[in-house]
Amino acid sequence: MRQPATADANRGAIGLEQVAKSFKGAVAVDVVDIDIRPGEFVTLLGESGCGKTTTLLLIAGFHAPTSGRVTLDGRDVTRLPPYERNLGMVFQNYALFPHMTVEENIAYPLKRRKLGRGEIAAKVARSLELVGLAGYGKRHPRELSGGQQQRVAVARATVFDPPALLMDEPLSALDRKLRQSLQDEIRQIHRQLGTTVVYVTHDQDEALAMSDRIALMRGGRIEQIGSPTDVYRRPRTLFAAAFLGDANLLRGRVVSSAGGTAVVELRSGTRVGALADPEIAAGREVTVVVRPEHLRPADASAPGGAAVRATVEDVTYLGRSICCTGSFESGDRCIVPIETSGATEFPRVGDTLHLSWEASLATLVADVDDHDGR
Repeated sequence: MRQPATADANRGAIGLEQVAKSFKGAVAVDVVDIDIRPGEFVTLLGESGCGKTTTLLLIAGFHAPTSGRVTLDGRDVTRLPPYERNLGMVFQNYALFPHMTVEENIAYPLKRRKLGRGEIAAKVARSLELVGLAGYGKRHPRELSGGQQQRVAVARATVFDPPALLMDEPLSALDRKLRQSLQDEIRQIHRQLGTTVVYVTHDQDEALAMSDRIALMRGGRIEQIGSPTDVYRRPRTLFAAAFLGDANLLRGRVVSSAGGTAVVELRSGTRVGALADPEIAAGREVTVVVRPEHLRPADASAPGGAAVRATVEDVTYLGRSICCTGSFESGDRCIVPIETSGATEFPRVGDTLHLSWEASLATLVADVDDHDGR
């Protein structure tokens, strides 16, 4: 993460303090607290209706919070209108002016700020170069592909050097291959400019690939926030475990816990190991979370690992791998990916798999819906 080149260390810092928003009595954002550091790329991730776009619009100033405070660069902007916050915004539908050329679209925020012609021309040229559209300035949006229009939207949102860039599902209308290409370009622009980015998406792979931190939202609240690795590898709730990527969820009871590792007895009676927070004590009902890629044949387990059996109920060919789904002997659902490279035989429906994992690659979640209990 690159810090912005500015004497003001707070430039681009964004804070939400006990922020809530209701519409006609319906809660859209329910007490959100978050501190976004200057130059950080933070993604608000969640399913439709979880409050992520409303949270972004609260930062932008398009909505006023019902309660709480919004800060930018360390100052209270809760009641400031969007044009006084000086933030860049990229909308899901691009929101380009169809009657303007690419150059005119990008120049628009500079003209609103009453910059001189020469300075506007220079800044527009640099922005076109930055987004890989040098030579496209005289075209109109209708003459561009969806990906090119998105680049113009990014150029327009960054040309005036805003302290932060807000992006609301900017790639959702594009095909998969183009989305992946533009993800790389947005990351590169972020590195070059050092601008704080708050990014909204429902695409978990996009969030994992692009973010410094992910704020996973549910029901108007932040379910968990952390680095992509932390949120993926150490989910704190069943919702987080199930939403972000595939997960094997095995229910059981803690037999013992020491040194950050617990022994859990599954419903089948098999005892397995997993990482655990100190407050999860012996006797607690828990779920062991194991990502599919961490499963191995039982004879490949490391010391302290697990050995469980699963029955294959379906096999799906995915090119580079196959996905076996079925049930563990405990009755819990099972997902096992197997690489096709170099393999000559694959499991078939009805086969029994003997599986293991390293205790350090599994984690425990208490069997309590923390969201409902808060």
